[in-house]
Amino acid sequence: MKKNFSWICKNLLLPLIPFVAGWLVRSLNFGEFSLDYFNPGELSFSMSMLCLIMMLNGKRLSDEDANEIIFTLFFVIMVVFICIFAINTYMQTELYKNYDILIDKLRMNNLFVDDFLSKRESFNKSTSQIWLITLIFSSVSIVLAFLFNLKYKISTHE
Repeated sequence: MKKNFSWICKNLLLPLIPFVAGWLVRSLNFGEFSLDYFNPGELSFSMSMLCLIMMLNGKRLSDEDANEIIFTLFFVIMVVFICIFAINTYMQTELYKNYDILIDKLRMNNLFVDDFLSKRESFNKSTSQIWLITLIFSSVSIVLAFLFNLKYKISTHE
């Protein structure tokens, strides 16, 4: 039990620090704690770290087949998370660019608010889809990491 707790702290909680820290900074900045301040890009980054840790832990196993399965599986999942991170970052960049355009147009008294709001709505729908994909892959990754740890006793190969 103690080894499982240690493994959870080292392999699950440690990679989640960027995700929780980003949420905490935004919550403190806006003066309220809300689930709206969680970011799928930060979760993707955190889960990429989990995959990297699992790949490294899997390489320490003496069972070559298990070693290869764990490494390959978590490598593929890590690539998916890196792609999600890149897509999320691109979308946020586009949104902020649109904010700058809106502000410039408002300064010139050209109110193109409808165009901006439609882009914002499209962004919100895309973000919801990215959240769903990220949460599904995160759940699968955490369950697989825990199952591989139980089956192959990864935590005992320190």
